[in-house]
Amino acid sequence: MKRVIAIMLLVLGIAISAGAQEPRFRSLPDTFYRKDGKVYLTTSSKKTRKTKEGKGVKDKGVYVGIGPQYIRVNYNDGLNDYFPRDFFGDRIFVGEYFLDRFALEGSFSSVYGRRYKNDTDVEAWALMAGLDIIFSQPFTESASCYLLLGINYAYAEWDEDGSWLLNDDSIGFNAGAGVEVDVIAKMFIKGDYRYQYMDDLASVEDVHALNLGFGFRW
Repeated sequence: MKRVIAIMLLVLGIAISAGAQEPRFRSLPDTFYRKDGKVYLTTSSKKTRKTKEGKGVKDKGVYVGIGPQYIRVNYNDGLNDYFPRDFFGDRIFVGEYFLDRFALEGSFSSVYGRRYKNDTDVEAWALMAGLDIIFSQPFTESASCYLLLGINYAYAEWDEDGSWLLNDDSIGFNAGAGVEVDVIAKMFIKGDYRYQYMDDLASVEDVHALNLGFGFRW
């Protein structure tokens, strides 16, 4: 009988000792969890991947969008007081991301300007196409800033008092910067400033463009 009691006390002591060690598992790192008295190691690869993607490392794929455009034109030869300087229009763009943060974007826009001064009415239309390389740098999980550099082509026509005045075309370059923000799912909004140099486009010295776009990517 004494032997049985001694064995029971020994078993009880072992159980109490095991229970006393249990608290040290309560503050396990997030990479571990306990179930049914056993300790398991979790994998954080998916969490890390999600964090990286949130930082913009993911491939954003192909995108397309449309939005308004405003441009301010500077002329040579004292024509700033004669030709229209403020133009408004619409712009469409399509692009594709490659190498994580680089994109190749093509765009087309049509703008119109008018200036009435000293009983003279001058109207102007311009069609512009551009091809830019964009480098995007994320600063939050849903927003990024970007730099761009590319080439452009422009065709413009000016009328005076309803009669044809002149027309010209030119090839130049683009340089600028902007911000892009994801809205919902695969939709985004972006805005940028572009300095556009025109090589001898009817005395046009340069163009300052503000673009706003709403897009969809897949």
